[in-house]
Amino acid sequence: MSSRDNIRNTIKRRFFVIIFGIWIPLIILGKFASLLSSYDKMETTVLSMEMKPTITIYGIGYLASYERYLSVTTEEGTVQARMLAPWGPSLRASVYSVGDNQIAILGAARDYHFIALRPLRTIQGKDIALPSDRWVYLGAFDHYHERRTREAGGNREVSRFIAAAEQAECIPTYLGGDFGGPYRGQYTQDSSCPEFGAAPPGPVIGARSGP
Repeated sequence: MSSRDNIRNTIKRRFFVIIFGIWIPLIILGKFASLLSSYDKMETTVLSMEMKPTITIYGIGYLASYERYLSVTTEEGTVQARMLAPWGPSLRASVYSVGDNQIAILGAARDYHFIALRPLRTIQGKDIALPSDRWVYLGAFDHYHERRTREAGGNREVSRFIAAAEQAECIPTYLGGDFGGPYRGQYTQDSSCPEFGAAPPGPVIGARSGP
């Protein structure tokens, strides 16, 4: 084999090393980011309210970070807000209807969000129409460990909306120094909430779980 052939073969090998060294990591990272993006996407539509808002919590994964967002959609459009990153109690977010035109979402560490539906916009806590003891608890977005038989595919991690009819209201703080809070303080739990079990969903009142 001539020196020219050796050079040509060396160039080919280096070319393939470069291609595989760049594209394979990018593909793997892309798959990982895609998994993060859909990891905790949860959705529910509040059928008991006139505007029938659809509430969604979803994540967006980056190479070195993970962000979580809230969106509320009606026939008027969509509003969005960034939520706390998912750690401990921040995985759970309780949802309430306030009259027929406002929604409150209570996350951990005072990660509170308030939405007016007509016109659709975010509002401040001072603009809420009713005191929190008159809010209607609809349920909570949460992530839990579902126990299943081996025949059913084994245990799995689940992110979804748990309606009020399925589990009692609970706002966890995990000893985070946020016990009580300005809203629904009687429902705070100074540790984790009871884990939702593997029982099939019960009847849903006023809201339905999305995909």
